[in-house]
Amino acid sequence: MNLSDTINSFRPKTLFASISPCIIGLAISYSHLNKLDLKIASITVICAILLQISSNLINDYYDGKKGTDSKNRLGPQRHSQLSLKNSKQIKYMALFSTSLAIIFGIYLMICGGWPIIIIGISSVIFSWLYTGGPYPLSYYALGEVFAFIFFGPIAVIGTQYLQTHQILNESIILGTGLGFLSSAIMLINNIRDTDSDKSSNKKTLSTLFGIKNAKLIYFTNIFLSNAVLIYLGINYNSKFFLIILLFILNISLFKNIINHQPSVKYNLFLAHTARLMFLYSISTSIVLILG
Repeated sequence: MNLSDTINSFRPKTLFASISPCIIGLAISYSHLNKLDLKIASITVICAILLQISSNLINDYYDGKKGTDSKNRLGPQRHSQLSLKNSKQIKYMALFSTSLAIIFGIYLMICGGWPIIIIGISSVIFSWLYTGGPYPLSYYALGEVFAFIFFGPIAVIGTQYLQTHQILNESIILGTGLGFLSSAIMLINNIRDTDSDKSSNKKTLSTLFGIKNAKLIYFTNIFLSNAVLIYLGINYNSKFFLIILLFILNISLFKNIINHQPSVKYNLFLAHTARLMFLYSISTSIVLILG
């Protein structure tokens, strides 16, 4: 594998899912403290990115090993499916990135105590259980639940707790809103792969309930992330209402998802949904800091 293939195996477009909760968690902390511990903040972001990369590589390795990622899949080609050599390289990179995450995470565990120890250990374990182990979560229609929990409330609360050493209401609320968007990203990914997942007996919400209902669940997640903004606009700061404009400006994305059946176009829809999640985190953070 050359450098370009190695970077692509990290799935850089998905890293928004790990960076976004860190942005919001740090913004919440700053809004309460008017300062940040930049060393802890930097290591938190590094750990989040490394765990995301590890999860992606583990997913690549096990899906390739199980034959889920066939040549007929609509998503980007996974490197572990190309050759045994590539598969071994993916495995070693996954072990290396996980080890790095643990090394950096030890410092955060020392700083944050038991709550961060629990979050850190569970994050490492579930990054493997997502695709590996005897009962891989993503093969039992639990991918969206995993994404909601670990790229929503858990990640936001963990980032914020490391700065303030307390759990703030805003972290729970905004973490929930971000979790809905993270779940939406996973839904687009699984809708795209419906046919290939069916052929490999992989259970997802799309294979179990059908593409039409999976799209309905996607839009329910989008609606609920907006409901969080409405709640915050009423109870905290009216500027949160302005962030709903993000979703109005992306109306063409939603129309395309409604009108198109799974195809390679869904790679673009997935990237746009990830971008929406990132912009959601930036916008809410600006409101938090200015408010």
